[in-house]
Amino acid sequence: MKVAILDFFFNMLATVFCALPRRTHLMLANAMGYLWFDILKFRRKHVIDNLNLAYPDKPESWKVLVGRKSIQNLCLSFLDYFVLYKINKENVSETVVLENVETLRAQYEKKEGVLVLSLHLGTIDLAPAGLGLHGFPMSITLKKINNEVINTFIENLRKSKGVNALADRRNPFEIFRAVKRGDVTVFVMDQYMGKPHGIEAKFFGQPAGTASGLAGFSLKTNLPVIAVYNFRRADGKIYIVSEPPIWPEVVSESFEENIRYNTQKYNDKIEEIVRRHPEQWMWVHRRWKNFK
Repeated sequence: MKVAILDFFFNMLATVFCALPRRTHLMLANAMGYLWFDILKFRRKHVIDNLNLAYPDKPESWKVLVGRKSIQNLCLSFLDYFVLYKINKENVSETVVLENVETLRAQYEKKEGVLVLSLHLGTIDLAPAGLGLHGFPMSITLKKINNEVINTFIENLRKSKGVNALADRRNPFEIFRAVKRGDVTVFVMDQYMGKPHGIEAKFFGQPAGTASGLAGFSLKTNLPVIAVYNFRRADGKIYIVSEPPIWPEVVSESFEENIRYNTQKYNDKIEEIVRRHPEQWMWVHRRWKNFK
């Protein structure tokens, strides 16, 4: 009942929001981000500290600008949930553009399963929904939202767009089943992960707790990993790109060392992508927490 009530009010808000021009969405997100970063200064120091770690040679003015734009982009990602509610197969191309996903499509058409490496760049849920509505069945490893009503509402919303949130991202059987079904199975790997599910790997030259599951799945299945990311352009649209395959490499007799080596490759790829669009990555996250 609570989910139905939430759905009713969200539908009304989404109808009003989506009737506004996209430039109004951008202006609202920019105002929200300015309030957050420049007036309330909520976690501003943490954002700048992260940028200092990643870009020690950049001037302070550049870090403030990138930090502000990062928060504004995050605010727009929250507002994108109203857009997500209203998009469908008929209108998805007005919002989400598959700019270059040939490597993803080629692996998907092999019907062997698809392992995808991704990150919190551009938008959050709108990009996988865009892929789902463009015909790619999506399964994505995500944290469960603590509030049961909101979690159920968001999961139902994702499913309606062709995106399945795996029940437990640390349950290998759920992930194997998704791969076996031929789903595009997404591992979002740019957030801190401690022991026992994470290992320490370098990210922007700094040690960072990193989820090791994707390397294990790639090594066990001998499937390549396809890095897929999205970014925004000035028109407000989301553009999705897939990178060349990253094949699993066996460099040692030790399975743990092979996981470490391949996980580092994934971190390097994520870093490469972030460097292309630093203002659209989530610098507010505590990526470099002490590993434990």
